[in-house]
Amino acid sequence: MSHMFVDPALQALEPWMRRVGALNSAIALQGWDQETGLPTGAGDARAAVMAELAGLQHELATDPVAGEQLAALDTTNLTPEESAAVRELRADYQQATALGVAFATKLGHATSRGQQQWTAARAERSFEKFLPALSEIIMLKQEEGLRRAKQGQTPYDALLNLFEAGLTATDFQGIVTPIVTELSPVVQSVKQGSGNQLEGVYPSDRQKLLAEHVVRQLGYPAEYGRTDLSAHPFSTTIHAHDSRITIRMAEGDIWNCLGAAIHETGHALYELGLPQDKIISPLGQAASTAVHESQSRLYENLVGRSVPFWQWLQPEIQQQFPGSAYATQTPEAIVRALNTVTADPIRVVSDEVTYPLHIALRFELEQQLIAGTLRPDQLRDAWNDRFTQLFGYAPKDDAEGVLQDIHWSMGAFGYFPTYLLGTIYSSELWSVIQHQLSSWESDWSAGNFEPLLKWLREHIHQYGRQFAPRALIEQTIGRKVSSQAFLDHLIHDYRLR
Repeated sequence: MSHMFVDPALQALEPWMRRVGALNSAIALQGWDQETGLPTGAGDARAAVMAELAGLQHELATDPVAGEQLAALDTTNLTPEESAAVRELRADYQQATALGVAFATKLGHATSRGQQQWTAARAERSFEKFLPALSEIIMLKQEEGLRRAKQGQTPYDALLNLFEAGLTATDFQGIVTPIVTELSPVVQSVKQGSGNQLEGVYPSDRQKLLAEHVVRQLGYPAEYGRTDLSAHPFSTTIHAHDSRITIRMAEGDIWNCLGAAIHETGHALYELGLPQDKIISPLGQAASTAVHESQSRLYENLVGRSVPFWQWLQPEIQQQFPGSAYATQTPEAIVRALNTVTADPIRVVSDEVTYPLHIALRFELEQQLIAGTLRPDQLRDAWNDRFTQLFGYAPKDDAEGVLQDIHWSMGAFGYFPTYLLGTIYSSELWSVIQHQLSSWESDWSAGNFEPLLKWLREHIHQYGRQFAPRALIEQTIGRKVSSQAFLDHLIHDYRLR
């Protein structure tokens, strides 16, 4: 078996990295199965399995022999890539050793059961059904935050850093506040009920066929991926040659399905574009969650909401859904309809102006939950109150409100800010891409998305975790990251001024 690294000391760590990677692969496969095909009566048994696997993973990731080898590594003569690998391996090891095996096992069991309880509660639109599981998860995440927090760091910041290293709640507050100040009055002036000009009857089986047609054209290979159904769309990578996506559908509009499929494809393409020969090391892993989201949001919003994309796709829609709004309206009209502020209460289908308010809401509430200033049993009322302040109306029920996202059931506190940060990154990348790929409009209208994927492979995917997330984006765009490109995009595409 060939080595990933030249340095002998790093080579000695490769078997350990390979074992950790194999166990992570098994856990990912169990998690995918839990969300896509687990029998309803198998929940307790699966939670027990996931708990054991979480414990085993923690034992392996905190192997003291590997820790000693990492600490003893001499980085003097390493290549830049090897130095980056050591930096990230040490950071991962430090994060892993913050938790004990017993705690990791307990958290694994709670989140596995939590996801199952969330699915059932969402189906019944009942927050009360989810509350016991959520309360346990929040208690454990509070403890995790305390265990992980470095001196001077808040527990929430410690959790936030699991997804975006170096980001603090104060940093993100400075990003999100001016955006909310700019966009909330726009959303409130629309309120809910502005109407969906693309509504119709779109049978689910044909929606799935259409979604699979689109993701293949975008470059998602059938031999290395698959598309399944789940309560909440997601993507997951089982190993280097197996990156899977899921979607969900609403028969009244295909964008619910199509937008999710395009979004998750952006994630999967990133995973499949990482250095495959280094996949078990940090060099073969995504730079951060926000960079990951930059890829999915770029495809979803900047490709999927563009006129050239719909010029290419419309003939297929005319065959699958003849007489529908998507078949009879012009591509320009479709994009205007998609790029209309609708103040949708559901995050994953909301327009780009409404979307940041969704993130602000979750960011505020999860900080309070981890700090203990908001009890779990107060969450629904707090959600509804703050939602009304931001959006100008109240959710009609729990499924439209506090139960709409799977993240907290997974214990993913600190994830939501990366959606907005990733969206900002995507706008920054697009400001460069559209100039460097001058034929993008004619390419996309002909169904040729390969130049875009090639550009992302060259500038983002190939580097893995070699660079810090923001440094990777900034070296690509040639300037400091700013939210201005994102706001400029909204002002232009949504005709805000």
